[in-house]
Amino acid sequence: MAQVKVAIWVLQDPGSARQKVYAAAAWSDPVSGDAMFFSGYGPAASLTGMTLNVNDESAASREPVPRNASQIAAAFTGRLALKERRGYNVVLAAPRVITVDATYIDPVTFVREHALNAAYGEGAPGEAAAVVAEALQGANTALTDPPTASRTPIRATPPTLGSSATAPIALPDGTDYYPRMIGGITDVDLLRTARTTLRSPVGLSGASGVGKTTLPLAAFGDDLIVVRGHGDLKVSDVVGQFIPTPPGQTSASGFTWVDGPLLTAMKEGKVLLFDEVTRTPAETLAVLFSAMDFQRSVTVDALGGEVVTAAESFTVVGTWNPDGRGVTELDDALLRRFPIRIVVTNDLDAAARRGVDPRLVRVGQNLATIRAQQIADGDIPVWEPPVATLLDVQKVLDAGLGDQLAADMLLTACPEHDRGDEVIDAITTAMGVYPTELTLGPAA
Repeated sequence: MAQVKVAIWVLQDPGSARQKVYAAAAWSDPVSGDAMFFSGYGPAASLTGMTLNVNDESAASREPVPRNASQIAAAFTGRLALKERRGYNVVLAAPRVITVDATYIDPVTFVREHALNAAYGEGAPGEAAAVVAEALQGANTALTDPPTASRTPIRATPPTLGSSATAPIALPDGTDYYPRMIGGITDVDLLRTARTTLRSPVGLSGASGVGKTTLPLAAFGDDLIVVRGHGDLKVSDVVGQFIPTPPGQTSASGFTWVDGPLLTAMKEGKVLLFDEVTRTPAETLAVLFSAMDFQRSVTVDALGGEVVTAAESFTVVGTWNPDGRGVTELDDALLRRFPIRIVVTNDLDAAARRGVDPRLVRVGQNLATIRAQQIADGDIPVWEPPVATLLDVQKVLDAGLGDQLAADMLLTACPEHDRGDEVIDAITTAMGVYPTELTLGPAA
């Protein structure tokens, strides 16, 4: 029976409720010679007595996948250091090489039957780099892309903007916006028609950095007046307020009224972009109600009850991130005033057109594929880097700061609780380097 050398280590997080563990293993497939990597980790792996329990065994992310041998070596050593910093500070099995029968090389059987045995197995523990080098000796060095999911992701509802289409629109910062199709019309044309023909406010929801504010900028340009929502935004910040009369002007009271962005947009017939409405106090948002319904007017108490009626071309576009931190649920009274609500997703095609490195685009594409399948399966979806993040990382490459710093920056952009194997693997496979957090080292 064929014997296979397997490099392995097992850590545990004693502070977690389930005493979760992280086991990593690397070996060379005895038939193909491919370098292989597998891990049981986080909420998917726990320890009961001396038994390692692996949940979600059918998930594609839990299956061993061939990789370039140098990438697997980097993953084996890099994750050990990363997980130790993240609270997995009990060493159940220090890095070592054990020998197992080739018939046991499958994800569940291998981890359950051999991971903890490594703590008492043959051979002495060693440095992770030396251990994995021994196990992968003679493995193929050619890069093998991970297999893609065979199932077709279920299309999500509500309506979602599709792939980029039509000629680009120049933005004030000199970049281009590529309109995207939705329901047989471009997103830009839909917003413009909603303003002029439908006279209907539009709501744009989606993750941070996917272009929720860029779309209305492309649609309306200089006709856009922007309000940034936040927890301290007051009614007076939106409607207007009295301020001390500026030098050179006269006022009997010493104060002068200044219209806020809402009144300015209403009087001038412009578009009010209310960004991040779910971060704004409810009493502040309430001033929008009468401006957005059939009345299209606002009563200004500070001006003795003066009624301001909106010009014909006035409308409102609101944006929000339904999954962001520090947000509140959108009030039903306001939500129904956005009869057109669009989910805005990443446009990786536009990122490529704007000069983002193909490797960075590939990271986004791979994670988007995994995320779509997880959503279709009802699983918690993996993080997907928004286009804005990819553009920021591209600046690092353009400045000549190197692939490692770019990969580290991309990983650091991912929320800490989402930095699982899928994200690390996608970055490693595309960039050819193992990402770690951006952390200061010793003095230069």
